[in-house]
Amino acid sequence: MLASRLIQPLPVPLAMALAVAWGVTYGALWPVVMGFSQALTRPGYGSRALALTSLSAVPGMAFGLLVLGWVMGSNPALAWGLLLGFQSLALLLALSIWGEQVPVEAVAPSNVVAAGASGHWTESWKPLWAQWNRVALLLPSALAQTMAPGLLVNFLHLLPARLDLTLAGLVVPGLLALGAGGLTMWLAGRVADRRHALWALLPGLGLLVATYALATLPHLAERLWLLLPLLATGYAAFISGWNGLVSHALPGEHRVAAWGTVMMVEALGYAIGPVIGGIMWEQHGPVGLFAAAAFIFALTLGYYLYILLSGALRPAAGVPK
Repeated sequence: MLASRLIQPLPVPLAMALAVAWGVTYGALWPVVMGFSQALTRPGYGSRALALTSLSAVPGMAFGLLVLGWVMGSNPALAWGLLLGFQSLALLLALSIWGEQVPVEAVAPSNVVAAGASGHWTESWKPLWAQWNRVALLLPSALAQTMAPGLLVNFLHLLPARLDLTLAGLVVPGLLALGAGGLTMWLAGRVADRRHALWALLPGLGLLVATYALATLPHLAERLWLLLPLLATGYAAFISGWNGLVSHALPGEHRVAAWGTVMMVEALGYAIGPVIGGIMWEQHGPVGLFAAAAFIFALTLGYYLYILLSGALRPAAGVPK
């Protein structure tokens, strides 16, 4: 970021190199954060801790979207200064925990070579495949559940005008949504930690399907006081259940790599969602966006019901239920 400001104009090869460096470093950041958060969490609090970690990025994202985006249009120099300041602050915070000891599960001694020498190398891969097979079961749903919110990303600034929504009309539903989401996050996290993550995730998905389906009906503004709290409740339960489900399924000795795999597929959903959203907006307007989101969440709900009924996904070894 600093180089892009100091070197003007920025040569294309250097710009491409900086973009690659940014992608590599940023791509490694969030899986490490989630992996460390999981490693530092007290037993029995995994779902709540990971949900809180996931939501910790929301204030910064909102500030960037609502404030920095506006400042960048009116005063780019000030916006770049704020970005550099925040990046510097993040770097200082990261350096402050440089010597922090993070508990890491002991990795079992490799038996691949020994097994290969004895002619039974295929047997040695079975435990590893069983661990990563749990991760593979999460990937289709990881794609779908990020694709659904991605449908709306490019049209959030257009929806209020198209749906006759005013800022004053959003205040009370927004406060109700904030309270409902916070309470649900706490309750659903306790359910996910003490019973099973699916018992928080499935009701959350059901509420999301119902909310987006109701949003397709006419006169949405008249039902906003109901829809926004339902949406917040659904997402809060879903996030708590999803984080608990992922943390229970990931192999302990490959935790960060597994988080990276899941998040790579999630990022693909965020990339595909806006494309589908653009098509639906052009063809059907806001109703098309809401209907597509309801359909995607319904498919995700069906997939998780299959997982629950088939017993295909169980906690990984060494991870408390």
